[in-house]
Amino acid sequence: MTAWPDSQPRVCHIRVTRKRLAILAGVFLGGGVLLLLGAIIMPHVIDQQVDSGLKEQFVVTKHEGKAWDQWYFNGKPDDAKVYKQFWVFHVTNPTEVENEGVMPKLKELGPFSYREYRKKINVDFFTENGPDGRVHAMANYTEYTWYEFDEATSGAGLKETDEVTVANVPFAAVMGLLESMPSLVQKAVEALMKGIDNERPFTTRQVHQLFWGYEDPLLVKAYDAIHALPAFLRKLVPKDMVKSAGTKVAQFQVNHTSEADAVKLAGVNTIFTGETDPKLLNIFQSFKSSRTIANWNSPELVGGTNAINFPYPLVEGANLPILIPDIFRVSFFEKLGEYECMGIKLWRYEGQPSDLYNATEFPYNSKYNQFGPEGVFNLTAQPPYAPVFLSHAHFLDAPAYGKPWWDAPEGEGVYLPPTAEEQHEKYGAWIGVEPITGATMDAHKRLQINIPLKPSPYYPKVPKLMMPVTWIEETATLNDYLAHQYKSQVGLATTMRKVIVYGGYPGGVLCLITGVVCLLVRRRLAADEKFEADEGLLKNASDISGGDHPYTQMANDHPEDPEEVRRKSFSLNNQSSA
Repeated sequence: MTAWPDSQPRVCHIRVTRKRLAILAGVFLGGGVLLLLGAIIMPHVIDQQVDSGLKEQFVVTKHEGKAWDQWYFNGKPDDAKVYKQFWVFHVTNPTEVENEGVMPKLKELGPFSYREYRKKINVDFFTENGPDGRVHAMANYTEYTWYEFDEATSGAGLKETDEVTVANVPFAAVMGLLESMPSLVQKAVEALMKGIDNERPFTTRQVHQLFWGYEDPLLVKAYDAIHALPAFLRKLVPKDMVKSAGTKVAQFQVNHTSEADAVKLAGVNTIFTGETDPKLLNIFQSFKSSRTIANWNSPELVGGTNAINFPYPLVEGANLPILIPDIFRVSFFEKLGEYECMGIKLWRYEGQPSDLYNATEFPYNSKYNQFGPEGVFNLTAQPPYAPVFLSHAHFLDAPAYGKPWWDAPEGEGVYLPPTAEEQHEKYGAWIGVEPITGATMDAHKRLQINIPLKPSPYYPKVPKLMMPVTWIEETATLNDYLAHQYKSQVGLATTMRKVIVYGGYPGGVLCLITGVVCLLVRRRLAADEKFEADEGLLKNASDISGGDHPYTQMANDHPEDPEEVRRKSFSLNNQSSA
């Protein structure tokens, strides 16, 4: 390395002048104003662009476009796959339970996984004048839903043709009705059942029959017998029995076989499209051709969404109304936290515990016949009018019914993790919603079907229990394609907005302060220069009055500062000329 000749480091001095300070002040002040204007204006521009993109993505107004493609059918290659998965509580000792009254031994089998397909058919867009005097954009449609068994996502070695033994729902329904019927009717029903083989508290069926339905001999005979009665005699039959005998098929879920089947069974749904009012996006006005949910003690108005999309953006502290067909009511999910899914922040919502409270504790639930222990939902008043009670999976939050199963020997009952957090994570029902778009990007909707098991005239030793039959999880999770699409559009715009807001305001203020500082320094520098000039004039004036030659006197006084000599000489010459 070569050193400088004097072996001293060279330092480059930049002389600060008023002109340079003026330029710097202009740059900082102008930049600060631009940053503040950008922080004020650009977020609104970005919000408008995002809102326009969301309308294009989610507001369905016609039979084409991005929103239509996403809404009308969920089976396209890039769509998030929706699965309905079943876990069955297979009874390994049914004969001992029926004849000896021992505790049933359960073996949990699953999941039996089915890919869920939903297609909107007979779609009609229209407008309607609301009671508020505004015009609302609406859509009518029928939802054609079908399921296909997916062995890849099912448990190892499980097939939908596997046989399982579970509680017999038709048998439990008839036994329940007999308790409140006159003895004459009881004898008639007993005579009816004598001609039917294999009608016991437990039944063995193939998995697909249990889920999607099978003709039950007892239901067939009851249906035929009641409908063969003359009209005047049929009026004497208890209404509950007529309702229960309204079908020959026992089933837990509906699996449409064709579009015509969907039209017959599903009816017509009406929703607000959100075109005229985004706050009503995807809200149901009617469901299955009705604006109310019948058969409760008082009618339940239809409302809420299908939990796929919500009016956006989400509002902190506001609950999400969801129409849940499985429990025939609108439930309000509340926010219980935030988490990340594939790098996207979601708000976690769960159903409120009060939905399953006893009516004494929560009087509103009296309309839903919630008069038993809390933790289960009574569906006996709803089609098919069977003694069906819903709960969270594994009797979560239902200790009155779950304890006998939780206390059973390992491998023979129902298991719950040790902590409440683990229990709700694995067996609770919750959804993850992206707050800007209102789109559900992670869903785990879980419920369990239970049948009351109790002694009957035919099987007096059967124990009295709430018998779990199956628990179901409807799940949908974001895929890589949809996650990338969100991040490259909404996510990028959101990040830019944050950078502009969080960088623009402090950056703009800092630039303004820096510009002001430059102006102050420039002003101080000008004052210093003026002071030095005035001081030099006074000094030179005193030197002239002493009679010495100006150049000689300045050279003797300041031999080390030629610049100062030159400046003062220049001042004296000017004074002499004057």
